[in-house]
Amino acid sequence: MLNKYLDLLQHATEAMTSVGKTGAGAAEYFQAVGYEFLVIGLGFLYLVGIVLLVAGPVLVFYHGVFKAGFASKKLKEMYMIAEEYVNASNQCNELQYDFANDGKKCRVENFEKLCECIGQYYKAFSKDVGYGMVPGDTMEEKKCFLRKTKHPHDFSCGLPRLFGIYGWSFESSEYSRITKWNLFADIAAPGEESSIFTGQVKKLYPSSGAFLHDVKIFKAKCISIMAATVVLYAIFVLPLCLMFF
Repeated sequence: MLNKYLDLLQHATEAMTSVGKTGAGAAEYFQAVGYEFLVIGLGFLYLVGIVLLVAGPVLVFYHGVFKAGFASKKLKEMYMIAEEYVNASNQCNELQYDFANDGKKCRVENFEKLCECIGQYYKAFSKDVGYGMVPGDTMEEKKCFLRKTKHPHDFSCGLPRLFGIYGWSFESSEYSRITKWNLFADIAAPGEESSIFTGQVKKLYPSSGAFLHDVKIFKAKCISIMAATVVLYAIFVLPLCLMFF
């Protein structure tokens, strides 16, 4: 197949070089240009085909390794908790942003929404507890303070917060997310106020070491299975790649 492609390339080159020398007309010119486009297109298809044959299965394995059952049941549950944790963190951060930037008219309403959201994830927190942190003896005085304060963001920073996991992207593969970050340390960080996610994580893994041990086993499985898959794939696909030549 490669020899046929080279013959076509030589024919297209000869056609292009002979157009100017022989004084050929428009038909011969467009025929020569057509050969050039055909050669370029076929060359591109050859390259794409080879890349897909070699890289395709590797990418499929890499992105499907977590869902394929190689991770332990605990590790998969840990991922689900982390996913909920990040979504909850994003929701709280958006409400905090609204409270700080939507204007004074909506500030009390946004504060109540933020308190209700935080209360879903911190059992010891509620809207009443949130209002208890606002200066003022009566509810009207507290609401008046919220409307008039010049730096609402600084005030809201005193509320319990879910910090999320920096750098997470749910479009990337589960494999990289599980192995790149210490989820236990991110969700159940020492010294931070406990959320509902802290208890869920510690129920699965009593310590960060137990989580990292599970991750190491998962990595070892992935590397060994990946190596075996690549070897077997090469045995069957290498002859097919040689057909291009």
